[in-house]
Formats: sequence, structure tokens, C-alpha cells
Amino acid sequence: MMAVKDVVGKIEEIDQKILDLLEQRVALYQQGIDEGEETEQQLEDYDNEGSWEQEADVRGLNVVRLGKIHREVQALCRDSG
Repeated sequence: MMAVKDVVGKIEEIDQKILDLLEQRVALYQQGIDEGEETEQQLEDYDNEGSWEQEADVRGLNVVRLGKIHREVQALCRDSG
């Protein structure tokens, strides 16, 4: 059994990875926007496919909550430009 401090340490590591990945996603989204209108439309189409929700269902995660997180990530990307 892991000690609480070990669990907290692992969670902190995962949280940092999540933040790093969000930074990368925002940067890539902005790079795509900078490429032009066609790329921007492709990004919006991808984000509207609902792939997060489908993947959540496959993984047994809460589809509604992950859908909300996905929409917040989309907003983060759009608002950072």
C-alpha cells in the first residue's frame, strides 16, 4: 500500500503533465489558427466531433463531466489567441 505522501506526489506529477499537455494543445491550436481559415475550420470540426465523450465512454469515465472538461479546454484554446 502506498503512503499518502506518495499518492499526493504521484497526483502532483500527473497534474503537471496535464498542465504541460494543455499548454501544448493551446500552442498547437494557435499555430493552426495562424495557418489560415481552412485549418481553423478543421480544428473546429475536430473539436466538435465529440471524440472526448466517445473515449470517456470506452474508458468507463463519466461522459457528461468529461464533455464539460472538453468544452472548457476548447474555450481555453479559443480564448488564448
